[in-house]
Amino acid sequence: MEIVTESLHDIVEDPIAAASNTDETSASIDMTGFQCALFILPITDSVSTGKAELRVQASTDNMTFGDLDIDEVSATSAANDDLNGHVLRIEVKRPLHRYLRARILSTAANIAFGATHALRYGSFRTPPPGDGDVLAEEVVASPALDS
Repeated sequence: MEIVTESLHDIVEDPIAAASNTDETSASIDMTGFQCALFILPITDSVSTGKAELRVQASTDNMTFGDLDIDEVSATSAANDDLNGHVLRIEVKRPLHRYLRARILSTAANIAFGATHALRYGSFRTPPPGDGDVLAEEVVASPALDS
């Protein structure tokens, strides 16, 4: 049986101009049918002492969002332009909520961000039906143990 892998790529937030007080949320993505999401936030310009941070928020109704309880994903600039061209990433596996979105923050000194990307992958969709040579087939998410 051939395994079919499907993924969707979205730009969920346009680039954000340099600021020392950014607090923006991206468009949400619907995780229906997908097991994982990867958020990628490029840093395009940094000033010494500026802090760039990426968080992921979740919602069951696509209206009320809250930050996921995860370790901080951030970087603080030690010298002008030292973070330029680098990214912050958060990968969420098997989220408990249907909708996810990125929260982009900067503090202390100017940080500019590129477009925020979200990649949904790990499709729950089943492979297409077998051809005429397949006599029987089954798709399982987690096989049961024989007792």
